[in-house]
Amino acid sequence: MRRFAKAGVIIALGAGIAVAIPGVRERGTLLLRKVSGASAEPWSDVAVQMVPYRWQEGTRRILGHWAVEWTRHLSFPLQLGSKTHLSYSIFLGATPNLASLDCHYTVLAEGQTSHPPHVHDDEEIIIPLVGDVDIMRADAADSVKTQDERIGFGRLVYHASRLPHTIRAVGPGPSGYLVLRWSAPAGEQAPDGAVSARSFDLGDLLAAQPAATEGRSRTLIFEGPTRLLRRLHAHASFARPGEGSPPHQDPHDVAVVVLQGAVETTSGRVEAPGIIFHPAGRTHFLRGVGMQPARYLAIEFLERN
Repeated sequence: MRRFAKAGVIIALGAGIAVAIPGVRERGTLLLRKVSGASAEPWSDVAVQMVPYRWQEGTRRILGHWAVEWTRHLSFPLQLGSKTHLSYSIFLGATPNLASLDCHYTVLAEGQTSHPPHVHDDEEIIIPLVGDVDIMRADAADSVKTQDERIGFGRLVYHASRLPHTIRAVGPGPSGYLVLRWSAPAGEQAPDGAVSARSFDLGDLLAAQPAATEGRSRTLIFEGPTRLLRRLHAHASFARPGEGSPPHQDPHDVAVVVLQGAVETTSGRVEAPGIIFHPAGRTHFLRGVGMQPARYLAIEFLERN
């Protein structure tokens, strides 16, 4: 009887604490949803939300430094059924340089927009891989007038923080595109020399055939500070089978999007279309493999601190 009474007291105390202390009940619900499989949030995000708010930023940065290399093939079904769009999550969590990185692939029905024009503090890169899309964006945060620009495979678009934008699929048929969206401690405004919010053409780089004596080639797409990053950098590379970069470490996070051919990296072989993420401080390498040259886009993220 005493045992049951003690258990009842513990349960009552626990219930009292859950009601009395702000956030305890919500954290318990979050944990139960994750354990039961009802939540798709990554464990790293759940862990951050389980600690008091004043410790969350520090916890997120610690977990980010535990990030590991990951890869994903970007061949997703284009069938939508009765839906207007589908989003396939690839990665969501902290990294050594970013408070949060959201990498996902969206399939959007022809003629549809993914959402009305919206604004967020995050910065974003969109890379079309299937079909064409219309990029609709405003020139300023307080503008309601948008400009349309049609892009497809061989181009990418960078959306700066706080600029209204959306995207519409042109087709033919559904369009598929990769999204990299990140957050980090921000400055009050974009610094001098900031990367421009616009599209960048990779077409000539993808079609180029460097001389056999040149080895691996690397062409700068853009580089500069942003409101969230000390440096955002993108370059396109061409590597014949066996050519590439030796094992090394970088102070920045790197996302590599394989656009043509195949490469081998620390975690294995990745064929186009595919993505590789190398966290800062992790030893990695990359070289072309297969029968044809590999062409890939490398995007580097370096935090402001």
